[in-house]
Amino acid sequence: LPPSADPVGDAIFAGMDDSDTAVSIPPPSGFSDSGHTAKQDPSLQPPQFEPFQKHDHAWGPASQPAPGFEQPSGQAAPAEGDAPPIQDDAPFYKLDFWRSFFDVDTDDVANRIIQGCFPFTKGFNETIANKPDMWGPVWICNTLIFVMALCGNMASYFSSDSDKIWQYDFEKLTFAAAMIYGYVSVVPLLLHCALRMFGEGLPLSYLLCLYGYMMFVFIPAAVICTVPIELLRWAAVAAACVSSGGVLVGNLAPIVISSLPARGSLTCVVLGAIHLAICFAFKVYFFEFPS
Repeated sequence: LPPSADPVGDAIFAGMDDSDTAVSIPPPSGFSDSGHTAKQDPSLQPPQFEPFQKHDHAWGPASQPAPGFEQPSGQAAPAEGDAPPIQDDAPFYKLDFWRSFFDVDTDDVANRIIQGCFPFTKGFNETIANKPDMWGPVWICNTLIFVMALCGNMASYFSSDSDKIWQYDFEKLTFAAAMIYGYVSVVPLLLHCALRMFGEGLPLSYLLCLYGYMMFVFIPAAVICTVPIELLRWAAVAAACVSSGGVLVGNLAPIVISSLPARGSLTCVVLGAIHLAICFAFKVYFFEFPS
C-alpha cells in the first residue's frame, strides 16, 4: 500500500484492531516531553508592579517629580499640611479676608487676654501690633454668656427658700446673649461711624477686638457672684468694672481724644456711662435676689 498522508489517523484506526499490539501516538511538536506542560509565551505573562514603599506620612509609590517638571526658582515648595498664604488685600467677600482675623495661636490669645485685664496702660495696643483678631473675642463672649446664665441660676438656687420649688430661669441666657453681643458689637460700630464722620476713623476690627478681650474679667466675676454674700458680689462686679473700664481709658481714650479734639472728652464720658450701665445690669439682673 502506498504511504498514507495521515499517519496519525492510521495509527488511531490501527489501535482499534483486536490485536494486543499497542501503538503509541507521538505528541505534537508544540508540547514538551517532561510533565506534558505547555510552553508559556513571555508576552502573555501578567505585568509585575513594583511594591509600594513606606514614606514618612503615607504608604505609596516614591514621590518623584515628573520628567521635565522643575520647581520655580526662588519659590519654596509648600510644606505638607501648611495652609496657603493669606492675601492681605482680599475683598470682604473672599475667604482670605476673614482668615486674617483668625490667624492667631494660643500664645497670642493668652497674651491679649492678660493685657486686656491690666487697666490704665497701653499694653493691649502694644500686644496686638496692628493685627486685631476675632478668635479671642468670639470665644470670650460666648463663654461669658453661658457663664452668666449658669452662675445666675446657681446664685438664684443658693438664695432660694428651701420650702419653695426652684425653677431654672432660661430667660437669663437670652438676656445675657442680647446684652453682651449688643454691647461688644453695637457700641464699637457706633463709635467707628462717629470717628469717621467727625475725625480720624479707627478700624472696626480693632474696636471689636478691644471690647471683646476686655470682657474676660467678667467671667471670674460671675463665678465669684455665685457665693451668697452680697458684699462679695458687689466687690467682684466693681473690680471687673474698674479693670475693664481702665482698659478703655488706657488704650482707647487717648486715641478718641486725639481724633476728636472738640468732642473727644464728651465721647469718652458717654462710653464710660454705657460701660457703667452694663456693669450695673450685670449685677442687678443676674445676681440680685430678694432677701
